[in-house]
Amino acid sequence: MRRQLRALLDRFDTAVDGGEAGPPKAVVIKVDSPGGKVSGLNATCARIKSTARELGIKLYSYPNEMAASAAYALSCACDEIIVPDSAIVGSIGVISTLVDVTRMDRQDGVRFEFITSGQRKTDGHPHAAINAGAIAAERKRVDILAQQFFSMVKEARGLSIGTIMGFQAGIFLGKQAVDVGLPTTA
Repeated sequence: MRRQLRALLDRFDTAVDGGEAGPPKAVVIKVDSPGGKVSGLNATCARIKSTARELGIKLYSYPNEMAASAAYALSCACDEIIVPDSAIVGSIGVISTLVDVTRMDRQDGVRFEFITSGQRKTDGHPHAAINAGAIAAERKRVDILAQQFFSMVKEARGLSIGTIMGFQAGIFLGKQAVDVGLPTTA
């Protein structure tokens, strides 16, 4: 996702430059993505938003069929979100996966021994058993990132954190998404 965000910022910078004519009055960001990793996302959204405000450019997001999760967060950097009736919008939440293949390792006769500099160093390593401490540490990270996402949506769409959490990271189609307040218009 980081490479995609860099490419997005490059295209955005080109769009807002406007050359000799100067900055445009508006920029449409076409989005079609199920989302991705959070790495670099918040900084990218903040940069897009601040650059547009500095230059007096109105930003529109057009989810061309999908703006879910990180792609929806990107849309929240825009002043308005305009969706076609068939667009999928939402998935406001965070997911993290811990994988434990230790049973398969044992069946295959493979044993891993970890020498680490800290108790949490093997958290999330697929060849280390998942334990309650690893789950608790990851839950804390997920909750912090989710609160950041919820706050971004609250600021962009004017919805309460309770309403956003009530969506349970669900997705909505076009008019249904408008009815719950995620895009501006269909």
